[in-house]
Amino acid sequence: MTNRLLLKNSVQSNRIKLLLTPHHTGTWFWFKVLTAHPDVNSVLYMDIIESGFDNMNSTIAHPLDIPVGVYANDRYNILHSHIEAPITSDYYLLLTYLTDYFISIRDPFKSLITRWNRNREEEYRPLNDNIVNEWIILSELNKKRNLNIVRLDHLDSYYSRVYALIDIYTLMGLDPNLVDINTIAKEWTPLNTQPTHEDTIRYEAGDFDYLNKNHKNDIEYFLKYKEQLKDFCMQHGYNDLPWYHI
Repeated sequence: MTNRLLLKNSVQSNRIKLLLTPHHTGTWFWFKVLTAHPDVNSVLYMDIIESGFDNMNSTIAHPLDIPVGVYANDRYNILHSHIEAPITSDYYLLLTYLTDYFISIRDPFKSLITRWNRNREEEYRPLNDNIVNEWIILSELNKKRNLNIVRLDHLDSYYSRVYALIDIYTLMGLDPNLVDINTIAKEWTPLNTQPTHEDTIRYEAGDFDYLNKNHKNDIEYFLKYKEQLKDFCMQHGYNDLPWYHI
């Protein structure tokens, strides 16, 4: 099968399945998509593993009612890890060789805007820097191998969603014929999102004078890595983004 939206580089023989996401790139939406498959039992956070498997036989309550945890049965569990600093790209590189995986991306500047809108106090500035650092790590990882990338913000039509869903389930070693892909592609209901904020409107209009009034330090930090992040985005089909022009 031809991958239409993802690069051809999956390890189909490995039964471990991994979703990798920078923050604010549709993590909970992809949880919903993956757990819609009858062979998938739940999603297991990698930080549960690192904390000593305290939640190995239970789910974590979440208002979206998506199974998160791990169960002892024959169905698959999807591992999830955010791409986070200070973990290096070599760690994530190893994960991509050991698992069936895909990585969700969007315009990285919009991930930063989402962080602004959720945490507007100055005390959260280190978190804002971490958002940028995640994309730096991902861009470094991208130089080391071809990655299975899905561009969440490019799936704006029914057919692009259908093709992406077929590819995603296949990359994860799951039979796409067992899922009602038609309904998922038609409904395509975002999860854990916020109403469009003034920052988003101004960004899409290229009004960085407005954004700099409240987020000057964050924008300066982002622009320190402009060329590196632009190279990554251009490689994955983001041919023109507002921040390219500042």
